[in-house]
Amino acid sequence: MRNLALEKDVYYIAKLARLSVAKEEEEEFLQQFNQILKFVSRLRELDTKDIEPTGCVSFSAASLREDEVKCFSTKEEIFKNTKHIKDNLFVVPKVFEKDLGE
Repeated sequence: MRNLALEKDVYYIAKLARLSVAKEEEEEFLQQFNQILKFVSRLRELDTKDIEPTGCVSFSAASLREDEVKCFSTKEEIFKNTKHIKDNLFVVPKVFEKDLGE
């Protein structure tokens, strides 16, 4: 079977995932992508006509519980479960470190 992914695809996928790929890693990533794509193409060969579509892969009770609204009367109650507070705000890890336009 021919390769489904090309060298340019390695860099495109890496950019989407915000990964940097060194030139010496290119071939390894290319081989891995092609293994994944070959596996997916094998899955397409399976006869699934008698299989019901699945909307949820986890049927645990925890994922189906009702939301529970809790009211807090003081900021101390709100912040008691974290030590990452600055200026009465939660401190969270950065999500975007670079301009999205890049």
